[in-house]
Amino acid sequence: MRINIDKNLRQQAIERKFASRCRKLRICPDQCLSWCISTLILLFASMTVRAAETPSALEYKVKAGYLFNLARFVEWPAGSLPLSDSFFTVAVLDEGEALAVIQSVLDGKQVNGHLMKVKSVRTNPAEKDFQILFVTRAAAKSPQDLRLSLAGTAVLLVGETDQFAERGGMVGFVREQEAIHLTLNLERTTAAGLKVSARLSSVARLVKSLDLK
Repeated sequence: MRINIDKNLRQQAIERKFASRCRKLRICPDQCLSWCISTLILLFASMTVRAAETPSALEYKVKAGYLFNLARFVEWPAGSLPLSDSFFTVAVLDEGEALAVIQSVLDGKQVNGHLMKVKSVRTNPAEKDFQILFVTRAAAKSPQDLRLSLAGTAVLLVGETDQFAERGGMVGFVREQEAIHLTLNLERTTAAGLKVSARLSSVARLVKSLDLK
């Protein structure tokens, strides 16, 4: 009993530190804070928040937590993960620091019975052997062009540039008043054969595709 109490107290202390840090940096909106923090606790159960950690590094850890939840609450077609030992792969298109941070968080974690793997990709990889493609701001790539290159694949296209989900992407990370929000384009996810859970829809702002003609 004493061991369980100590474990609960340690987890509560870690959760308070993450919540305090996220509120201070305002990177999680109030309606998503518990969703965000619970994921971070799951991913970093043995970690403490380092005082010297940069806002950018913590922001990408939070986004890695969101990517983990996207993997949990989006359903891919059976053919996307045909074998029980298939890796659930997150591809990152990046020219900055995001890749290393996301790899450090997600590599080796388990989601829905699959080990996660994070890898770097170029703009138009020959093999689309990944379930999520995260496009960072540093990559400076058009979501519309990326969507066309992924046509016919069950890849969740996620990015952080302005109106990413409206301009060809599926999920966007949006900063408003220094907090990170999710935008979700259900039209795009459905067209790709992806099923989004109600839990994910409840914490994201639903958006429509813009006419880019």
